[in-house]
Amino acid sequence: MQSHKMGSTSLYNDLWKAVIGGNSITKTTGYETSRIAVEEKVFLYFTKDTPSSNPVFAGLVTFGSAKGDVATF
Repeated sequence: MQSHKMGSTSLYNDLWKAVIGGNSITKTTGYETSRIAVEEKVFLYFTKDTPSSNPVFAGLVTFGSAKGDVATF
C-alpha cells in the first residue's frame, strides 16, 4: 500500500542533509538526528493457507515510523 515509500523517503532525507546540511532544528542540541522525512523499510510479504503449506509471495510492504515518531518531528 505504501510502495512509493520503499527507500525513497530515506534517500530524500540523506540527500537533503548532504545538500542543505540541516536547518535550525537539526542544528539544535538534542535534535541532531531528527529527520525531515519519514523512514520506511521494505519487507517481503508471504502468506500460507495452512501451517503445513508452502509460503506464497504476496508482495512488498513497508513498515516504519510513518508520521508519528519523535525523530520526524
